Amino acid sequence: MLSLGIGYSSLEKFCMNMNLHIMSSRTFNFYKKKILDGHLFAANQMLFSIRKNLKEAYGSSNDDNDIVDIGVSYDGSWLTTVHISNIGIGRVIDLLTGFVIDFEVMSKL
Repeated sequence: MLSLGIGYSSLEKFCMNMNLHIMSSRTFNFYKKKILDGHLFAANQMLFSIRKNLKEAYGSSNDDNDIVDIGVSYDGSWLTTVHISNIGIGRVIDLLTGFVIDFEVMSKL
């Protein structure tokens, strides 16, 4: 249900129509939080690894405060194509490798 982008009420309807037992909303939210935490941890680990590899590729030392002179591109998009969405994302992309090295989720609110 989470991969479809629908919540607990849709799960209830699906289980009712399929004659399946349903978990409680508390259990659903518990596992939803575990999945989200796992995704965030994996994304942060991946960004850390990419940044480390980029510093090595550009010949920088392992000092975290070291400034690396690299070429980047910036790309941004909104959730909908006509810019009426309140949610957007911006990405900084390395020109040499094409990896996203940083991102920011933005809101109009």
